Amino acid sequence: MRKIDLLNTAERLAPLPENRTDATREAWLRHYVAQALAAHVAFHAALPPVGAKPEPGSRPDLGYLIVLAVAATAAAIGLDTEPDQVAKRLWYLNPGCGGLNGEDVEWLTERADQLGINPADLDHRLDPGVFRSPSQIARDG
Repeated sequence: MRKIDLLNTAERLAPLPENRTDATREAWLRHYVAQALAAHVAFHAALPPVGAKPEPGSRPDLGYLIVLAVAATAAAIGLDTEPDQVAKRLWYLNPGCGGLNGEDVEWLTERADQLGINPADLDHRLDPGVFRSPSQIARDG
């Protein structure tokens, strides 16, 4: 799936709350978790063709995707974590600091499922049947 398709799918599954001032915390959390997971998946899908030494500036889309992934993950953490634990969780789930083994994507996957978004709808490598949330995307068999 193309990057823009993933981000559009995330927006369809968990849209930006229309009434932003009256939106629930869960609506914002769903939106940011879906955006972050889609951006992480798109980023990792785009990595193989880059090669060992890409031309500087040849892949600005990768910078955009990682910024979106990290920012949306941080927003989700802020919405989902007790205030006195936010810094600790940010450190643990930041790919550049504590979360070097994919803990950030694991957390997003688990949280998406808890919020009613089947993570396999955003990551085709996952089996939709292993999650409790129903898939909203028809799969080609």
